[in-house]
Parts: sequence; structure tokens; C-alpha cells
Amino acid sequence: MREELIRKIAVTFELCGTTLSAPAKAQVVDDLEKYPEEILSVALDRCRNEVKGRLAPKDIHDRIQSMDGRPGADEAWALMPRSEDDSVCWTEEMSAAFDEVRTMTDMVAARRSFIDKYTRIVEEARRTGRPVKWSVSLGHDPSGREGCVRVALERGLIAGQTAENLCPGVTAPALPAHKTRELPPMEINTPGPTEVREHLERLVGYRPAGGEEK
Repeated sequence: MREELIRKIAVTFELCGTTLSAPAKAQVVDDLEKYPEEILSVALDRCRNEVKGRLAPKDIHDRIQSMDGRPGADEAWALMPRSEDDSVCWTEEMSAAFDEVRTMTDMVAARRSFIDKYTRIVEEARRTGRPVKWSVSLGHDPSGREGCVRVALERGLIAGQTAENLCPGVTAPALPAHKTRELPPMEINTPGPTEVREHLERLVGYRPAGGEEK
């Protein structure tokens, strides 16, 4: 992969008007090769199409980070639970930031603290190249669990077996053998705080068990 990566990076920098010395090129490759090749390839394509003027390594990193699957701070806050009754599918960073504010009663202050914490830990995760990891936390209210699990499965955030373990009635559609892919194991926490269902209805469009999808 390294030789192909060197070629792609060199071509992208050259087309964007930047010439790299051999040591600089090697350093850029060292910084970038930790990312999945398909994401890096898309980021380089975007740089060639979007960057006006000379290309800097930050231009590539910014585009990689925007594709890592982590919600923005405002979206993450909107998905946070307001009760232990609800179920949620969230990232490690969302969960960690929520732990900082779960007992706060001032929602304005809670939102500000959450966004500050979430932004910091997401930046650290991206700086170190840590991939996003989603997990499902089931709330105390059984009626809200299936809808949350089903949406997480349909969005590809959890594997089919994880969804079935959480809610036996939720199963992934069978895929042709050549399209079957292995998904990383997902952490399951139960019970725990979850997404507010009305926020999910607004943002990702589902109704709790017994309702119809929009």
C-alpha cells in the first residue's frame, strides 16, 4: 500500500501546486497511512477538486476527519437522553461527554459543557486516528428499545447479531454471500441512559415499537 499511497499523495500535492521534498513526502505518508485506504483515497480526491491554491497536509486531515462517522457536537447533543427510560445508540465520545453532564439540571449549562467536552475528546480521537465505535445502551422502558435498535441496524452502526441479541425481533436482512462483510463487535450496555425518542423521530425518522416508520 505504501508505494501506491506515496504516488497518490505526490500527484495530489503536485496538482494543487505544492512540491514536496523526499523527507517531507515520507513524513506526510507516515502521518496518513494509519487511516483506512478507502477514506484516504476519497479525501485526496476531494482535495484535488476542492482546494484552491496550495495544498497543506491539514487540508487532507480535515477531510478525513469529516468522514469518520462521528456526529457533530450539536447533533450529538440533540441525541442525548433526558431519562434513564430511553434507549440510545451512541459513540464512545458521546457517552463520555454525557457522563460529565448527566446530573445537571440547567440544560443551557449542560449543553455548553457537553459540547466542550465532546469537541475535545473527538479532536483527540481524530488526532490519534482512533476509529469511531458505536454501542447500544438499553433504557428501562422496553417499548422504546426496538425502535432504537432497528434504526442503529439500518444505519449500519451495529451488526445484525448485536441487534438480535439486544432485541430478538430485530434481524438483519440476508445478504448475498459476496456482499456479506464482517462488522466489528459492538459494546452492549443495559440498562442505561438513551436517546430521547422525539429527537430520534426528528433526526433519523423512526417511531418506537408499535409505530410506523416515517
